[in-house]
Amino acid sequence: MKEILISLNKAVMTEMQEPGTAYILCISDPQMQTADSARIMQLFFQDITNEKSKDAFQKEHAERIVCFFERVQQNDQIDCIFVCCDAGISRSPAIAAALMREQGQNDDCIWSDAEYDPNPLVYRRLCHAFGHPVTSTELRIKLRLNRIAWNKKFYNDLCESLKEVAAYERGDITLEVE
Repeated sequence: MKEILISLNKAVMTEMQEPGTAYILCISDPQMQTADSARIMQLFFQDITNEKSKDAFQKEHAERIVCFFERVQQNDQIDCIFVCCDAGISRSPAIAAALMREQGQNDDCIWSDAEYDPNPLVYRRLCHAFGHPVTSTELRIKLRLNRIAWNKKFYNDLCESLKEVAAYERGDITLEVE
């Protein structure tokens, strides 16, 4: 089983552990194209969910990822796959979740993390390409899990802010303006 890492920092691409131990799947918008290398596969599509758009994640993108992942799976020297995109919030978590599902892992850890908002089109198409179609009900549950995580984070942030306001009003803290 390969470790799947989602990177918010593309600098990891040049700061790899040991040569040959990891592969990188890099997602960017179409206008940011650069050359592929043997260990780096780049795909170019926008972070949109309109499946009719030519700039959205297409079946061909999914097929390229499947081939890439099969090549990685066959190489025992590869420990992990870094999946990164421009922001690390939507496209790369969706791909990482689908890769986890392909390996028989539970991908709920991605869907229930408020740091991520996996792109449902990318997830659904990639799972389908791997031969693990996602039903509408499954996808709704995963999206609901993600909304709960986002709402919980918002609620916790709001509570912290309200505590600070109350502490300020009691005179426990002062606000400094620079």
